[in-house]
Amino acid sequence: MALFSCMQVYTNRLRRVIAAFYFPERETKRVLFLYSLLIQRRILSTDRKRIIPRGRRSSTVFECPSSCGRRLCCCRQREASDSEETHYDPG
Repeated sequence: MALFSCMQVYTNRLRRVIAAFYFPERETKRVLFLYSLLIQRRILSTDRKRIIPRGRRSSTVFECPSSCGRRLCCCRQREASDSEETHYDPG
């Protein structure tokens, strides 16, 4: 079984070479498709690199909920302090 799993790679390559010999126009279409796919992925990866700021690091699974919790607590404290400042007692 180990021999077959190792040899599968080489048989797939040989099959592609034989098919390319008999159908060269199909091989040209295949190569152009793979080349355009490669270029498209490169463009998308460079676009993603431009979007993410350089100094920012990615957060871990545990940091994200804690930072969200901090934001919620800060927002509630601001709302409470804003309501105290804008409360007018008519009496």
